[in-house]
Amino acid sequence: MSLNGEKKSKSSSIFQALSTILFIISFFLILSAFGLIPNFPMDQNFLTYGMILLVPAFLFLILSVLTGVSKEVKKLEEFTTIKCQNSSCQYVLIRDFNKKDFVFKELEASCPKCNSTMYITDISSIPTKKIKEDTKKEIRSKKPKLDKKEKNYKTITTFKCENSDCDFIKTRNFEINDYIFKKIDDSTCSKCGSTLYISEISHLIPKKVS
Repeated sequence: MSLNGEKKSKSSSIFQALSTILFIISFFLILSAFGLIPNFPMDQNFLTYGMILLVPAFLFLILSVLTGVSKEVKKLEEFTTIKCQNSSCQYVLIRDFNKKDFVFKELEASCPKCNSTMYITDISSIPTKKIKEDTKKEIRSKKPKLDKKEKNYKTITTFKCENSDCDFIKTRNFEINDYIFKKIDDSTCSKCGSTLYISEISHLIPKKVS
């Protein structure tokens, strides 16, 4: 896909260069037609030639804009948002998308806070590459603010391996800079050596955390 993007960029540069050359020649001829260029013969035919050259000049300019728009398809990472059906419970879980997931689907696993039924509220996707820093801030998962009665809950960060053939999973306590899809630079998969990334952030009852 990146090669396709490079070809489009080169085509855009060529069209832009042709457009610039034609504009320069066209304006030169138009100015010559009015005798505005010293030591150059004034000829009314130059005006006609100049106006004619403006047509392909504008055409190349439009082509340079159209081919400059990259149509590169970015790889997307899908994730599923799960909530508790209990309106008084604010438990929210974000995990990797599963092929069997669909919106409003009720899950077999119960809410770790109130044991109510959980269901899927949203399925979204974001590019795994070329994510801008401000986009990272928008998807950054902040540690949930818990009520005084909920102080016994612990926030957990789950790691997975980028290698789709590897089933390595690791958990640790949540840290302030953790967010979904963040790659871990200082640690690699102990099974295959591939890069690890954060796949899930949730808060659970400590006695249920292994």
